[in-house]
Amino acid sequence: MSTWELLDEELTAWAKAGKQVTLWWRDDDAIEVTPALDSLLSLQETHHIPLALAVIPAKVKPGLAKRLTNAAGVSVVQHGYAHLSHAEEGQKSSEFPLRRNKDEMLGETTDGWSRLETFKSREKVFVPPWNRITDILYPGLVDAGFSGISAFGPRANKHAAASLKQVNTHVDIIDWRGTRGFAGESKVLGDMVEHLSARRLGKVDSSEPTGLLTHHLVHDPACWAFLERFLSWTDQRETVKWVTTEMAFRPWAGEDQDDGPA
Repeated sequence: MSTWELLDEELTAWAKAGKQVTLWWRDDDAIEVTPALDSLLSLQETHHIPLALAVIPAKVKPGLAKRLTNAAGVSVVQHGYAHLSHAEEGQKSSEFPLRRNKDEMLGETTDGWSRLETFKSREKVFVPPWNRITDILYPGLVDAGFSGISAFGPRANKHAAASLKQVNTHVDIIDWRGTRGFAGESKVLGDMVEHLSARRLGKVDSSEPTGLLTHHLVHDPACWAFLERFLSWTDQRETVKWVTTEMAFRPWAGEDQDDGPA
């Protein structure tokens, strides 16, 4: 049985349970208008699928905000500050590790948000580079007005920081540890089936939408081909609902986004 068939089986299981599959899409590392960004936005527009575009504040170039002005369905979220690692030698990359001064890090997050002020569709959601951040910054992010944070992997406890909602991504299409190109249909769709199944069975937070993670600047032809096929596939499934950034990060109270068709 192919991974596409396994995914269809999982959707059928959701439908039998009276639930609708919720997905959301985040793309990282945007800084300027490029042919790759145009390709990403063309896909997004063609399929009318909401997209959270994570922009690096300290590296953003003139012209990006204007390019996104009329991009319906595209929300800009803050991708760290400069996307520079401050981790100790031998440690995994992180722009906001525990070893750094907390006030310095919070200053960067505030400065970064101000650098995105020309973007029309901003959502005050913080996306730490490399999906890593020390949790001692969470209260400071709340004080700075951030309402959400997004990393990678199932969130452990959705009530851990009630004022800072966490909605992660779970399916990365890039093989970062190998070819640094497309990870392959078997891996990508397998990861999607795994998270959807875990949600349906209550092994992870069922209300967290399954997040697709892309990086338009490093996509190879296989990445683009897969995205076109996958987005077209979801277009044909009434049991699949893509949620906007605003919907994904709405307050906890009354959350029921996977309780049935909308």
